[in-house]
Amino acid sequence: MKQTNQQGFSLAELLIGLAVSIIIITTTAVTLGNTINIIQTGTNNIDLLQESRWALSLMSEDIKSGYSISTPSNSFEGHSLTFVKPNNLTQTITYAIVNNELTRQVGSGKKVPITNATIASINNNDFVVKNINNSAIKLTMTFTTGAVTQTITETIFLMNNSARLGGN
Repeated sequence: MKQTNQQGFSLAELLIGLAVSIIIITTTAVTLGNTINIIQTGTNNIDLLQESRWALSLMSEDIKSGYSISTPSNSFEGHSLTFVKPNNLTQTITYAIVNNELTRQVGSGKKVPITNATIASINNNDFVVKNINNSAIKLTMTFTTGAVTQTITETIFLMNNSARLGGN
């Protein structure tokens, strides 16, 4: 019997191999793209949570040591917060939104951003302060980045409030 030469690929085998390779590469590329998107969304969530918790923590520590809330007035809501804090000399602290960032101002000094708008954007409608009988405030802040939104609400009591200390 005569032996045929079996070296090489036929055109049909080559096309089938190429089609299978293209399917595998396409599936891998789509999966990799989806994985990158999921990782980026997770990173944005973490950054947003860290930024919002940092802002709330700083504000909470400041507010707790305060003793008089100027803005908003008693039992009203507002989009900025001003209170008096004892620190050798009496200091007025103001928190407000400027260019989608939460800012902190001491006295008549410069407004210093405490959040980064590229990480966690916040606007006036997302920063609501409710004065509760001049002894506590209820903060509601909504931070956004891309499609991710985080709302934080916390009631903070003033430790040095004259009403709590038995004063007026």
